[in-house]
Amino acid sequence: MSAGPEGAEPHLALPDGSPLPAGGCVRSHELPHGRVFRASPPQRLIRAGARRTLLVLGDSATARRAPDGDVHAIPFDEVVGVEAHGAGRVLVGRGGCVIPVLPDLFSKITPLVRQFDESIPGGPRYPEDRATRRTALPGVGLLDRR
Repeated sequence: MSAGPEGAEPHLALPDGSPLPAGGCVRSHELPHGRVFRASPPQRLIRAGARRTLLVLGDSATARRAPDGDVHAIPFDEVVGVEAHGAGRVLVGRGGCVIPVLPDLFSKITPLVRQFDESIPGGPRYPEDRATRRTALPGVGLLDRR
């Protein structure tokens, strides 16, 4: 939500001044090469779709295969936000992709979080919203972090 004078048009841009890309998250059906993380055992027990969900840490990008088979990827150089969630992170890509990297959702992700912290040094980071302790994630739903 933004507020401004009536008729004012916001001019959103990337840090280098170039316009934000239109469209949204680019999807494919091919996972990049890299280390694969499966959904956590509790997620696989309570959600059938979690059995098809994978997280991949590649050399230059992170990708998530959603339950419907779509692969969402964010190259490290296109990360515009990293939300800290305790031991996890939520990556936001400039094309609109949001990839949750949370211990509640994926097993053994400590190396992945460390890779983000090393690969995206000084990148845009912000804490989770402590007022609501909730985050809405596309394809995942509302995470209650209380």
